[in-house]
Amino acid sequence: MFAAPELLHRMQEAMGPWTIPGPSREVARLALLDTAWQNATRSRLEAEAARLQGLLSPLGEVKATSLFATVNSARVGELHEHLARRAILTRRFDQHPLLRFGLPGNAAEWQRLSDALNEWNPA
Repeated sequence: MFAAPELLHRMQEAMGPWTIPGPSREVARLALLDTAWQNATRSRLEAEAARLQGLLSPLGEVKATSLFATVNSARVGELHEHLARRAILTRRFDQHPLLRFGLPGNAAEWQRLSDALNEWNPA
């Protein structure tokens, strides 16, 4: 934004640190009005979360939300590396033996994750 310093300061104060572009606000507005979409999305996410939890349960204790599943296992470092070599990114927690997985985005990603987990055979 270009403006005189005083005007620029007043505009920044009014907008705050996290401005949201107009197109994003419109998408959010429409999503909040579409309760059928919300219900369908909620159901889909719950089903996918249950699927992910089932896929990960042989690895150890799994805690899950609708968007993530976290595995608690002593072998998460090795598993994290195994998956990374197959271009599957997970979040490893340094202070705890935890590995977080996001929901795969499509059928091919689900298959890739399943294949990689089936290939993993810790010694």
